[in-house]
Amino acid sequence: MDLWAAPFSPERMEATGEPLLVMSNVVRPSLATDGTLAVVRGTGEQAIGGEIGWLTADAEFELITEGGENVAALRLSPDGSMLAYAAGDAPMCRR
Repeated sequence: MDLWAAPFSPERMEATGEPLLVMSNVVRPSLATDGTLAVVRGTGEQAIGGEIGWLTADAEFELITEGGENVAALRLSPDGSMLAYAAGDAPMCRR
């Protein structure tokens, strides 16, 4: 999945400019209210072998984990101070 950004008007509930590609091959983006963005760099529904990192204001990927496990969930706290994720070497979703 690709991550895109676009200027947006909350009052009009519409995009106000052209979209910009921020990063390719990311899944599970999680955004805090302070603007902190965490993503998993990888492919597939569970980001097999994915690396977790912060996406900085200048769109640079700052690695947090080394990867190698399936990452099935990624959640930032509302203030961006804590990050939770589920990872393992087996699929996380079961029916």
